[in-house]
Parts: sequence; C-alpha cells; structure tokens
Amino acid sequence: MIKVQLDEGRLNAINHGIALNLINIYETRDLALITTPLIEVFNVLLQTSSDIIMQVFNNKNPYPGLFRLIDHKDNQIVLLSLQSICSLLKGGLDTTEAIEQHPHYNIIDRCNGIKILYKLFKTTQTPELQDICAICIGRIYRSKEVQDKDIRQDVIAQLKNMVHDLNEWTRVASIEVLILLAQNQGKSYI
Repeated sequence: MIKVQLDEGRLNAINHGIALNLINIYETRDLALITTPLIEVFNVLLQTSSDIIMQVFNNKNPYPGLFRLIDHKDNQIVLLSLQSICSLLKGGLDTTEAIEQHPHYNIIDRCNGIKILYKLFKTTQTPELQDICAICIGRIYRSKEVQDKDIRQDVIAQLKNMVHDLNEWTRVASIEVLILLAQNQGKSYI
C-alpha cells in the first residue's frame, strides 16, 4: 500500500514536470550552480518500479544532462549522477528480453556516454565511482559486442574483482553484469 502511494507520488511529480525541469537544469545550468539536492530529487524519482523509470526515460531522455554532470567538481554529484544512470539502465534491462540489445544503447552512444563513463573509469581515484562506471558500461553492452579491446578488458577485470566486494549491492550487480556479458553470443569475454 505504501509503495503504491509512493509510486503514485513519483508519477505525479514526473507528470507535473519536475523530472523535465531537473533534466533542463542538468543540461543548461552552470555546473558550479548545480547542488547535491538537485540530483538527489531525481534519484528519489528513480527509486521505484521499472514502469516509472521507463516513463522518465522514454518521455524525458535524461542521459545528456546526467552525463554532463559527470564533469562536476563535486564527487557526490558525480556519484549521484552515476547512480541515476545505473538505475535507468537497470530499468531498461528489466523491461526487455535478455537477448535484446539494451534499449538505451543508441541514445547513450549518441551522447558519447560510453566514452564519458570509460574516461571517468580510467581517471577517477574513487573506487566507488570506478565500480559504478564498470557496472553501467556492462549493462549498456548487454547483447552487444564490446568492440573496444581496452574497454572490454578493463571493465571485465574490474567486474571480476568486484564479485568479492564487501558491499552487497556492488557484489550482486557485478555478478549480474558478468552474466549479461557472458551471454553475448559468440563473444568470449569472460
């Protein structure tokens, strides 16, 4: 009952333009003026069923703004942006067949999302950011060949290390992503 009410509240917030206004802020506002609460609100909207996540994605296309936030100087905002991206990607996985390419792949590719994630993966000194980047990249490549050898090797090595992580979410997500990548037909990665 409470979950249904929360989902209805989130859906009302999305339908009344909150998500669209936040996305507009992420895409246009000076990064220095974007604060943690502005991305926390978006994360709260995504903490729900896949149907609502897909509605946010299908109607609003938040990826360009979220990828832009990865350049923010505040690591907390970068982390929250990555968590939002990760949630959206999970929503895409949950609403399509495992043999299908991730439904968001083309949109992410058009805004150079994979390159942005991989660059952060390679340059960050923060293990949590690196872990989430690896999970995002792995989710994006469900049923899609990872053509870039460096991305493939680096991300799979990171995911393999993460299966022993003390954090349960990190451990479970890395195993799920390794399974997705192992199912890529004719592509022996793992």
